[in-house]
Amino acid sequence: PHAVYYCSQGQALLLGGATCARSDDGGLTFNPPVATWTTQCSGIHGHIQVAPNDGTIYLPNAICGDRQGVAVSQDGGTTWVVRTVPDSIAGQSDPFVGIGSDGTVYFAYSDGTGHPRVAVSRDHGRSWSRSIDVGVPVGSHNSEFAMAVAGDGDRAAVAFLGTPTSGSTQAASFGKNKAGDTFVGGAWHMYVATTYDRGRTWTTVDATP
Repeated sequence: PHAVYYCSQGQALLLGGATCARSDDGGLTFNPPVATWTTQCSGIHGHIQVAPNDGTIYLPNAICGDRQGVAVSQDGGTTWVVRTVPDSIAGQSDPFVGIGSDGTVYFAYSDGTGHPRVAVSRDHGRSWSRSIDVGVPVGSHNSEFAMAVAGDGDRAAVAFLGTPTSGSTQAASFGKNKAGDTFVGGAWHMYVATTYDRGRTWTTVDATP
């Protein structure tokens, strides 16, 4: 219950995988790092999260083949398995995992199409609910930097930066007119989506009116 985990992308960039190490003395020393994946996912990953009910560890990733997913460990980081969200599309922005007090997992991500989506798992990522586009109520066509937090299994909140502007957010022309000399779009707002029924329905509000 007092374990500290540290996951590294630096080694991942060199080896094509990622590693995590566990400390059992508050971070004074760490056990040898363990590979979370080798080639199943990209080296760049999101933030590690630990379930409060059983200590299961989740490390999210935006690119696991053509999907997004999590590396999961149920033995204190000794072994890992990659589990993907079936209806997701690999993206460019780090996904985020929020975990309820009963272990319910909320996977918030910016889909490869740019839309902000959330999928829910109750079996450590082995199966997922259908992903919900929480940007539809506010007309968001692009999103970045999803964050998730959960209370009990039924209640969770997801925050994301969203914009009604379509197209590649990495393109120099994003949000500009055809001449490329004037911004006519690309305004970003912070949105927050909440659920009280374990992700079946969501309410999204603009936190930057």
